Amino acid sequence: MQLAKWITQIQPQVPAAWVNRSWNLAYNISRNYEDPETRWKYVYDAVEMIRDEGIRYNPQEPLVYDQLAYLFEHKIGHNLDDHHRYYKYRWMQSMESVLWESPAAGHAAKGVPDFDSLINPDPADTNLVARVQRLRREYKLDPREMKAIHLKYGLARKLTYNDKEKKWELNELRLDEDGQPINCLDWRMPETHSLYWATLGLKRCSLTPGREQQLFRLEKKIYVAMMYTFQRGRMNYPSGEKVPDNFLSQFFDNSLMSSPNLAAAGATHLAYVHMIKLAQESRENHLTGGTSEIGHTHFLRRLIEWLYFYNREAEAQQWLDLAVELYPVKMTYWPGYNKETKTYNLKDIVFDKAKDDLERGSDSKTQALLI
Repeated sequence: MQLAKWITQIQPQVPAAWVNRSWNLAYNISRNYEDPETRWKYVYDAVEMIRDEGIRYNPQEPLVYDQLAYLFEHKIGHNLDDHHRYYKYRWMQSMESVLWESPAAGHAAKGVPDFDSLINPDPADTNLVARVQRLRREYKLDPREMKAIHLKYGLARKLTYNDKEKKWELNELRLDEDGQPINCLDWRMPETHSLYWATLGLKRCSLTPGREQQLFRLEKKIYVAMMYTFQRGRMNYPSGEKVPDNFLSQFFDNSLMSSPNLAAAGATHLAYVHMIKLAQESRENHLTGGTSEIGHTHFLRRLIEWLYFYNREAEAQQWLDLAVELYPVKMTYWPGYNKETKTYNLKDIVFDKAKDDLERGSDSKTQALLI
């Protein structure tokens, strides 16, 4: 660790040095400790180091933003570490301490802060002013950027057919029973912060020369963060409660921390569309090589399957029609396509995908099937 620190001090503007050091902290050193709090300390040290120092010295290098986004998406957000639920809980506590006046307020708001009050805090509200200062100084989060990201990807959208243009669109927002827009991003969740840093990195580094491959990695982080928001981005655990002594068994016995977030379907689709379009239009060699488009079709296939199982068959059919509209050639390779009639059988597509999920699905996919 001392050697790694010296290397980054001597070469602070070498992004790979920061990436290597943060990776070592989060993935290697942390695994030497069984205690969840000690392990979390090293994981969060990795986040702090690259966020507070790596970006400071390399503000226009996409590699450092990519690594920071990956730590939130994978080390904290995924399930490959024995203590991943503890990491999620500790990060949720951190965000509740600055985005709302109490954990209960964050729970009532379903993880969506009042962005305007954070952008222009009332000077008379000393508690709010102190929280905004911590948000900016300690966590390096800009509420203006948070609001912009939320307006772009944080609102649930409805798929509608434009008869005039003869195509499917996502221009309409989904509204709740009170006529208010439905939110699909939770700012207590690590996936949302992966999206934040990937989006910020793409914005700051878009003009950095010779970084096309690294910029593509950032673009991928954006739609992958949204894909995971769809798969596991709905908070189940009542926030604000004290961590029980039998913390892990609490989740297995009573509830899981997160579950599928179907409200994020439209925003996730838009993330794929935006990044594919950006890559294709902004570079001579857009480097997608078809991988982004393939990932998009896989997402659409899972979306169709989950909507069907959640008793939203009409929506599933609409998304199938959209997939055919976007990828007419790729779709002919899907199970359920009849070459003679050139039609698609929704049920065949759904149950073929379900069979695959049953045989080798992840926890979030298995959870969706069980529900």
